Amino acid sequence: MKKILKIAIGLLLAGSVSAQDLDQPRNEIGISAAGGLSTLQYDLSAGKHKNGFGGQAGVSYTFFFSPNWGIGTGAEIALYQAKTKLLNFTDSYNVLGATVADNYTYSFVINEYSEALQAFYINIPLMLQYQTNGKHKFFAALGGKIGFPIQASAETGDYSVSTQGYFPAEGRTYDDLPQFGFGTYNYAGKKTDLDFNLNLMASAELGVKWKIGSRNALYTGIYADYGFNNLQKTNDKTFVQSAQSAENPQMSPMVEAQFTDKITPLAVGLKIRFAFGTGKNFQKQARIVEEVVVVEDVVEILPPPVVVAEENITAAEAARLATQKAAQEEATRKQATNNIQQPIENYALSATELTATQKQELDKKIVILQQYPEMEAFIYGHTCNIGSNAINEKIGLQRAENAKAYMISKGIAESRIIGIGSKRDTEPLVPNTSEENRRKNRRVEIIVQ
Repeated sequence: MKKILKIAIGLLLAGSVSAQDLDQPRNEIGISAAGGLSTLQYDLSAGKHKNGFGGQAGVSYTFFFSPNWGIGTGAEIALYQAKTKLLNFTDSYNVLGATVADNYTYSFVINEYSEALQAFYINIPLMLQYQTNGKHKFFAALGGKIGFPIQASAETGDYSVSTQGYFPAEGRTYDDLPQFGFGTYNYAGKKTDLDFNLNLMASAELGVKWKIGSRNALYTGIYADYGFNNLQKTNDKTFVQSAQSAENPQMSPMVEAQFTDKITPLAVGLKIRFAFGTGKNFQKQARIVEEVVVVEDVVEILPPPVVVAEENITAAEAARLATQKAAQEEATRKQATNNIQQPIENYALSATELTATQKQELDKKIVILQQYPEMEAFIYGHTCNIGSNAINEKIGLQRAENAKAYMISKGIAESRIIGIGSKRDTEPLVPNTSEENRRKNRRVEIIVQ
């Protein structure tokens, strides 16, 4: 049942795993930067809307619960921008005075009005990440973000407003009474703070994860964020408010003055992330780390079973014998593990086929594996330091592949060999200072669990 469960989980989380994937750290801490289209979307009842550019920067943490799957979170600061422009916009509304005679229609014309929106948010993501096998991986991440507004504003350029009032009781229009707020007024650009809501977004990333060194990685790719909820808290303000005094008419930002009924963020662009691997690697957790005990030419390693008469034995004696038997079985299994994990050495330079002597060594390990059918194996091919990384990668992988094929031909089920890979010259047994030492480093190792 335990073995079936392992196989099912393995198939669910991405199938077979190569040696490179087992080198994957379980934890990553990253710093990221992104840029591109980062705008505030809205439809206007008047005027023109133009998308803006921005970006984001932040820190992240990803926990990998398998070599292929992980879940991440973090914090990032994001900038969204957009622009609005009005050309010679005219509008009017009725104003009720203290008496019927004081009622009038307030009209205005606004010339060359522009408004730049800017919003800063702190976003907290929750992303599910998948990555392929291999040294350099394709990755995809999908999830959501919640954004907390830090600062939002609408900044206008210079513009002018001409106002007038038509009084039906008098049948007259006044357009040059600044003491009553009728006339032409010039405004210098200014910035007005806005009050925005929380931001809820769907988020996706896609790209390539480049391995750097043994534990770090550089992510490069594209990202997209799409907001669902309305950032706008109010849109019921009067755009140009009648002054009815010597003061200039009061202005409200367009996004708060009934020109739009919904504002949502959208971001699409390029993103890079540098990730630092922390904690244990999957490889280190998968390997059984034991003190190496060299036992030459051991084939039959199972000791004779402990025979205990069923009669005339006390409970204490039975417990002692059971403990003794368990300790003996544990020691035997430990010895078997050590024997299997002894390297098969002495490959000629660039050679990948097993020699007759190497096959004899592998036969001894196969006999032990047949005595322990629950054991599963990883096979690693190693090289010396002669040759490029690319060539040594292929040679190491082919040595492991040939050893696997031989084991299967001798009756070891393929499902028990759950990973192969190349270590190249990254883990020498001895310094590569002589041909004798290099032959020791040119080897195959079988790691069991």
